[in-house]
Amino acid sequence: MAASLDYAQARVQARYGQRPDRLLWQELHGIKDFAAFLEAARGSALQPWLGGFDAESTGSEIELGLRAALRTRIGEVAGWMPQPWQATVHWTARLLDLPAIFHLARGEMPPEWMRRDPCLGRYPDLDALLDSEWRPVVLAWQRGVSMRTAWLGEWRRRWPARDPSLERLVELIEAHLARFTTGPPQAAWGLREALQRELRWLFRRSALAPAAAFVYLASVALDLERLRGELLGRLRFPEAERAP
Repeated sequence: MAASLDYAQARVQARYGQRPDRLLWQELHGIKDFAAFLEAARGSALQPWLGGFDAESTGSEIELGLRAALRTRIGEVAGWMPQPWQATVHWTARLLDLPAIFHLARGEMPPEWMRRDPCLGRYPDLDALLDSEWRPVVLAWQRGVSMRTAWLGEWRRRWPARDPSLERLVELIEAHLARFTTGPPQAAWGLREALQRELRWLFRRSALAPAAAFVYLASVALDLERLRGELLGRLRFPEAERAP
């Protein structure tokens, strides 16, 4: 049976309610040891993201594992959506790879972690990129268009219908990026929390629209970004004092 928007909404609403809340992040933030943090996080809403991580995991393994977790969740959401919207959801996974694609498009050699990534490993050089779904993005970039703008154009092209809530999501993300790139480093997490609040507001407003799935995925991406920071910070700087 083909997926319906009502079915997708029910699944997205349920998953949204399972996301880690502010209290959980506060509790985990106080745990200094990497292994202890992992153990505590496994007993929480973060458990699905922790996969094969253990006390011996390296930074590269954490990076690759969290990237795979986000791709898996995007694929899952795409499967819930009506068929006309599935390509739009799948294209959001490409946003995760945009910095790496920029690196490759400039003719740089891929570092070891990129060669190990199951998606990025398919693009050993510029010719491989131009022979893939990235071709229109890379060609636009070569004409002087920013890569993010080119990606966004391809994403919009995949919308089967206009959704004002999706337009609002784009506005929120663009405004956040503008503030993030000009703000001081110590404001970074505050800016992310502000974006999460705006996404919660938009999620409620778009409850009956396709945009709810994309707002949910944006929220998940922020959750994973925060988890990445918590894990790598403990792994690389085990003795560091952590700001509240």
